[in-house]
Amino acid sequence: MDFWNILLVVGLAQGIYLIVSLLVFNKSNVLQNRYISLLIFAACAHILFELSNELISYPYRIILRILSISSPLLIGPSLYFFFSHSLKENYKSTRGHIYHFVPFFILFAFLTLIELASNSISANNINNSLPIYIPIIELLKAVQLSAYLILSYQIINNLTKTKKLVKYQNNTKQILWWFSTFLLLIIIAAVLSSVYFVSIKFLGLKALVGSPKFIALLLIALIYSIAFMAVKYPMIVLSEANSLVIKRSPRYKTSSLHKEKIDSLKQTIVEYMERESPFLNSELKIEALAKAVNIPTHHLSQILNQGFEKSFQNFINHYRVEEFKKRIIDPNDSHKTILAIALESGFSSKSSFNRIFKSHTGITPYEFKKLNATNVSQIRK
Repeated sequence: MDFWNILLVVGLAQGIYLIVSLLVFNKSNVLQNRYISLLIFAACAHILFELSNELISYPYRIILRILSISSPLLIGPSLYFFFSHSLKENYKSTRGHIYHFVPFFILFAFLTLIELASNSISANNINNSLPIYIPIIELLKAVQLSAYLILSYQIINNLTKTKKLVKYQNNTKQILWWFSTFLLLIIIAAVLSSVYFVSIKFLGLKALVGSPKFIALLLIALIYSIAFMAVKYPMIVLSEANSLVIKRSPRYKTSSLHKEKIDSLKQTIVEYMERESPFLNSELKIEALAKAVNIPTHHLSQILNQGFEKSFQNFINHYRVEEFKKRIIDPNDSHKTILAIALESGFSSKSSFNRIFKSHTGITPYEFKKLNATNVSQIRK
């Protein structure tokens, strides 16, 4: 196996690992995880077909080729719905959204029937002939993907224009930069793939930069960009929320709370949080906190959104993270494990704690403990 095939295997393995992590091990199971998994699947299909040129027997290569031709029809709608769920407030999926993916199944079934009837796809693979339906399919795929890329770009563009009304939970610029780069990688892959198809199939020219191998490299880069963000900013790829955006809702226009009153109640909430530490209860709900501070639940929600610019869960997790940071460097707690201290700080599980802590601090709990090891006699994972 040469270096190129090793690179393909590594990229494919990373893609499969991400899909399994998003769909099996990530208990939040929000819809954007399913959509980005479909996008990764489409990338893996192309990579696997390139890998099959030398490693997989002929009959299976035909199936993979049909899949690699059809799977780009998954990229556009998957990207658009992933962006919509992540960057639009309270975006809801409907049953009608499934129709966006119907073209993939139609094309896959059509190509399978054509192959069973005439072997034209496998013949095309051997003698490089070009059935009349192939250019039509490529044109329709390009139009479909272009439409979804434009829609996805509009989501980012609209969010940028309304930045004064929108507040990300954390790391605003980095998150927006990643979504833009993610979109750009797909655009480059789509453009170069089209250039390659036209130049090779119609003009008889060599187009190295748009070759399937080069496209596979871009898709591997796409997969690893997702993996990077899952580690660096897990609230994007492994999110437990339905949206990364917190927007000042127009309903607050009729609220009786004015700025001075919000500032006053903010101080009441902060004093109660520091005095009573209700965040230590892992099952704390907004209704319980509202009752404790004697503020109506809808007013408390408004204060958190407008005054603190946080959701309730993000507000509570901030205190839990700070509590953990204090306890982990306390010599009296040096004999406790990281997980024990996390549970004492109000977190309900190891997985959610690790994800939330890194999204707030940018480093893992163990890394934080090592950085503050001067006050700890022994570091224990």
